[in-house]
Amino acid sequence: MSAVFCGCRNSSSATSCRRRAYAAPPGPRSLLRIDEPGFVPLSKTGAELLFVLFSQRCERGATLITSNLQFEEWTETFGTERLTGALLDRLTHHVHILKMDGDSYQLSQSRARKAHVSV
Repeated sequence: MSAVFCGCRNSSSATSCRRRAYAAPPGPRSLLRIDEPGFVPLSKTGAELLFVLFSQRCERGATLITSNLQFEEWTETFGTERLTGALLDRLTHHVHILKMDGDSYQLSQSRARKAHVSV
């Protein structure tokens, strides 16, 4: 299954997105990767659609999420504490959380390239 997130603001488009999401349930080996969900705040409809997607995948498909935000900061992205709490409840039910502190891999690679070019 290839999952596509739609941040539609138009209600008829949002309804189409929901229909597509329900029509194609995740397969047993599917992986959904979401990188930095907190980078840009979502519209109310976008946050609700992402909640529907996570709810569908709950215990049926693997989901990998990378974020620089603490869970407490996710409310800024998803809009309400209630929706954020419900979303995190589903995401963290059976989960492995890897907390990584340290320098960014991408930043260190960029610095290494710049240092190499300067020499």
